[in-house]
Amino acid sequence: MRILVVSYYFFPATNPRAYRWTKVVEQFSKLGHQVDVVTSGPRNLTKSQVQDGVTIYRTGSTFRDWVSKITKTTPKQRNKIKDVPGGKPLIPAEKILRFIYEITWRKIYWPDHSCLWMYKGYRKSITQIKRRRYDALITVSPEFSSHLIGLGCKHRFPSLRWVVDFGDPFSIMRDTPANNLTFYENLNYRVERRVLSGADAISLTNEVVSKIYLETFKDCVKEKISIIPPIGMRTPIERRPLENRKRKIVVAYFGMLYKNIREPDGLLQLFRDMQRLDDNLHELLQLHFFCGDISAC
Repeated sequence: MRILVVSYYFFPATNPRAYRWTKVVEQFSKLGHQVDVVTSGPRNLTKSQVQDGVTIYRTGSTFRDWVSKITKTTPKQRNKIKDVPGGKPLIPAEKILRFIYEITWRKIYWPDHSCLWMYKGYRKSITQIKRRRYDALITVSPEFSSHLIGLGCKHRFPSLRWVVDFGDPFSIMRDTPANNLTFYENLNYRVERRVLSGADAISLTNEVVSKIYLETFKDCVKEKISIIPPIGMRTPIERRPLENRKRKIVVAYFGMLYKNIREPDGLLQLFRDMQRLDDNLHELLQLHFFCGDISAC
């Protein structure tokens, strides 16, 4: 099977969507499928490469890449600068650009910050579909721009099977919206409904979101939804009696926390319960959070 994956984030990006889909397409390739990926293209990476049997096409650019071009710095140079609270290192010029971005562009862009990538991503996807005649198209969000590329491709090629994968919802995300809801709340709903109606299959990560989608969009998602939870690597774990263990058991959470969306309460309660079950665990078990800015939680 020939498959085209469209995702704003992909290898070597370091976020959940990039990790998930880099591993998924590698597995597709191992199973004998021919897989191509259209993704965003930072200037320090080649425009195309073959990685583990998967052909990656990079087009467009990211905000930080644009900042690098204007300030004439590289990510490696910026990483040597002292961190600022709640974010990556910023140089003075980047701070100014970020401030301008927050009070102007962020207020008006749609559907999300990756919108400027859509045109080049769409053109590259159309070119590849004409050239390769894929059996399936998979679009991945965040960012929702990928699904708009898919909607355009599906309009041009109605017989192409289209799968949409949602890491996060779009129009129903009101606590951390992808754009300015004052301007775009109704538009977000209408366009997401069009995407869900046009897709042949919908992938979500958990039952809670599935229920919300069924309640919100009803018939246009019925019979289409599949739950594909977050994936992880299976590695052998050495099993030893707790009473003979000298080293601490350290568990780490890497990721963002959001109030009312992704809060640590459940995990903290689990650890409290585990410590109550065994006195040895109370002494050995440690939980670390690596979350950057926690003010939103």
